[in-house]
Amino acid sequence: MRILGGNDEKIKINIDRVISFCIDFWRIWMQKNNQTSQVITLKVWEDENNIDMLLPLAEEFIADYVQRYPKAPTLKIIFEPQTEGSAVENINLHGESGKAADVFAFIHDNLGKAVTSGDIAEVLYPFELKSIHNQESIAAFTLNDKLYGYPITAESITIMYDKTKVDAETLSSFENLKASGKKIAWKTTSDAYYSFAFLTDVNLFGEDGKDKNELDFDMPQAVDNLYNFVSQHKDCIADIQSEEAVSLLQSGEVVGIVSSPFLWSTVKNALGDNAAITVLPTIDGNTLKPFSGYKGYGVSSYTKYPHLAHAFAAFLTSAENQYYRFVKKQLLPTVSDTSRFEEALENDAQNKYSAAIVMAESLENSVTMPNILAMGNYWAPMQDALTAIWNLSGDDLTKANISEILDTAAQTIKNQIS
Repeated sequence: MRILGGNDEKIKINIDRVISFCIDFWRIWMQKNNQTSQVITLKVWEDENNIDMLLPLAEEFIADYVQRYPKAPTLKIIFEPQTEGSAVENINLHGESGKAADVFAFIHDNLGKAVTSGDIAEVLYPFELKSIHNQESIAAFTLNDKLYGYPITAESITIMYDKTKVDAETLSSFENLKASGKKIAWKTTSDAYYSFAFLTDVNLFGEDGKDKNELDFDMPQAVDNLYNFVSQHKDCIADIQSEEAVSLLQSGEVVGIVSSPFLWSTVKNALGDNAAITVLPTIDGNTLKPFSGYKGYGVSSYTKYPHLAHAFAAFLTSAENQYYRFVKKQLLPTVSDTSRFEEALENDAQNKYSAAIVMAESLENSVTMPNILAMGNYWAPMQDALTAIWNLSGDDLTKANISEILDTAAQTIKNQIS
């Protein structure tokens, strides 16, 4: 599994971090005339579903801070709920005013926007971070050969389903699903994220996702997949947002939900032991290739406490704390040394971590979202294109029309970039 591979080299530069701490703290003390009653507040933007999980880690970090620096200003860490998809935009809006976070969780495809606007700071110790995390996650947060993010987890798209209503074999292909007469929830119209899985052979900014001039959607397999879905399998889908589909899953109106890992804990709470997970179905024998993303922490360029902010971001994404996230929510690790995770999987007699195995399998067949600035131009034109394709019917539903719509979308994006 890709997520369980990587560079095993270990390089530590903790002495540099301690020195940086001291420099940062000394500057604060001098500015405040050595008044130790001063309180440092570090604000972290985080997905609201993860805040409770991270509170003990913040307490641990503060306890270590107090032990190391007993005469330093008091440290307070507060978490504010913020979606990872909008964090970069809000750092840009509120960073200079001092109202934004010092550390923020974000999705790697927003990196180009953050770097171009100057809202994210470079990682302080890139050499150390590269020795800890695997190459794929490092690449996701690297732009122009500079590293900007602390990788948290890798994720891809799967089907979360009720195993009392359907089995994995039925969900393995659209043909089987259609024959069963059952439905799964899958947001397809106006959604270029979840629908990308059908575009299995498109050229999205080149082989490595870094070339803004490389873009082609009108590809044979993509056209065939879309045509087959709309003409034969559209009725297998309840076109609804994954968060809104949980009640339909509970009532049996749908037997599964196509979603990112964020929804897994909600599905588990709703279905209990009946919750299961599997990869996306094939269509006409073709394996779908969903988007994969990397979540990470960025440090705001506007923070007053850069060394402390970088240290906390590094702490939250350490191997130990990634294992903590894995145990708590089965979030896939990005660290190179995965021996502890593999041992947990081998000794998993109760299948506690079965979802992680499926998520890793989906990751193997996924396409990592590009992180260049041009990626921001992809979403709206492709959402419009896919919606237009889903709405084709009768004599208008032809491969030629699908090709034209895809080609127009690509040209629109190219025009916006240039």
